[in-house]
Amino acid sequence: MSTYVCFFEFSLLRHMVEDINTRTRQYYDRLMSERGEKYLADRWQSEPVKRSHYAQTRRTIETFFSRVAGRPRRLLEIGCGPGTWSKICRANADEVTLLDISEEMLRIARSRLGDNGFSYVCSDLLADGVKPTGDYHAVFSARALEYMRDKREAIRRIAGFLCSGGVAAVITKNPAWGDKVADTLAGRMDEDRIQTDWIGWEQLAEYFRDAGFKDVAVWPAAIGSYRGLHRTRISAAWANLRHTLMNGRPMRIGWDAPTESYIITGKLA
Repeated sequence: MSTYVCFFEFSLLRHMVEDINTRTRQYYDRLMSERGEKYLADRWQSEPVKRSHYAQTRRTIETFFSRVAGRPRRLLEIGCGPGTWSKICRANADEVTLLDISEEMLRIARSRLGDNGFSYVCSDLLADGVKPTGDYHAVFSARALEYMRDKREAIRRIAGFLCSGGVAAVITKNPAWGDKVADTLAGRMDEDRIQTDWIGWEQLAEYFRDAGFKDVAVWPAAIGSYRGLHRTRISAAWANLRHTLMNGRPMRIGWDAPTESYIITGKLA
């Protein structure tokens, strides 16, 4: 009996993962075919908080390279989208492979970035056919993990892509962020049903260590609220200043409420 139960649970989980992957791919293929490169301006430049979060995230990524990764020869970016952060990756790595689940996202990325030092792969990290190669010196992913149901397996696969001594950085949204907590308490959910679960930084750090990473570090990637008076330029500037002071400093429980997203880094043992 227990064998049948386990098989049923495995089949159900696999169906749920495939369903989420299909919805995510369709959502972004449709979005990018409609908006194209305008998506980047809408996403990151259309209001003060978004501009602040963009600047903070950029600063966070640059800190990852300067303090953790150095200049890796081969880097894999997972969930690159339209190449929002890919130029920073390329500026700090000799070769960059961009992986995304959406063909339209990759089409926009390629039109923006070209082929000089870049290669492009359309795939889902958790697909059965994806086989980690173990030959990358760094793996980077920003705001993609929240679309993956099996986060432990995602980190395990990230580790599998790295050679010995390789480094990884994942930026993902923080479930303890004040805006998210308020939405959860009010029963407001992801209307597109594609962001499966936001994972807390302590749990994700455990997954990193279980996958063989050492020197695991976590710090805020973007702070600031989208609610009410917080959407002003003054509030955004204040959040940007706070991030400057917090950037690279270890994440603390008291920092959760203002932290929209965090970065976690580690070195493969």
